[in-house]
Amino acid sequence: MISKVTLRAQKRAKNDRPESLRNKGYVPAVVYGPKTKSLALCFDIKQVPVIEKEAGKATISKLELGDSRKAINVIIQDLQYDKLTDQLLHVDFYEVDMSREIETEVPLEFMGVSQAVKDMGGVFLKNEEEISVKCLPAHLPEKIEVDISSLKTFDDVIYIKDLNIPQEVEVLNGQDEVVAMVSEPRSEKEIEELDKEVEEDVEQVEGVEDKEEEEAEGETGEEKEKKEPEKEEQGAKEEKSGEK
Repeated sequence: MISKVTLRAQKRAKNDRPESLRNKGYVPAVVYGPKTKSLALCFDIKQVPVIEKEAGKATISKLELGDSRKAINVIIQDLQYDKLTDQLLHVDFYEVDMSREIETEVPLEFMGVSQAVKDMGGVFLKNEEEISVKCLPAHLPEKIEVDISSLKTFDDVIYIKDLNIPQEVEVLNGQDEVVAMVSEPRSEKEIEELDKEVEEDVEQVEGVEDKEEEEAEGETGEEKEKKEPEKEEQGAKEEKSGEK
């Protein structure tokens, strides 16, 4: 999808360190592609919500570079976050040549109601969150809708080949890859067996711990037995010494 979003970035100086830029309210980034050599950038942190909500791998946005307002078409190649704070640390932009096909991922949007879930208590399983596609940038879909109403029984499965893909878009995934299905709910017997397995595992672990403690105590006992003759021998020597 071609977005109306315009992002603004500026070139980074060689001595601009990423951590220093973040402390000043900027996010480091890089852009590269068929017409652009790898170029280090940074952009105002205020643009992060726009990037996260309106830009993406399946969205072509305008990226203005510096004060020249020269704009290029880009998609987001990668977003890097801090694992502890979820702070956006770095963005990789990929320049898009509108005359050449691109390969990227398009998210799947699941919609509708599955009778196997609603009426039979099944558990809905998603095997894919996105699919890989190849097409001209102008034909790039923002998302692929997946209607799960076809999942009426536990035997029903949605495959890649069942998706409604635009004619201009080539899917790179295998046609027989499973996208979604519904599994049967566990019976009371299966739940009891799972609980029993957990209890047995706990007992096994406790048994190993008890055995290790007993072995440790046994070793201590042996050491004591070895020391007893030594004490007796030492006592005998002391008695002889006293008699002298």
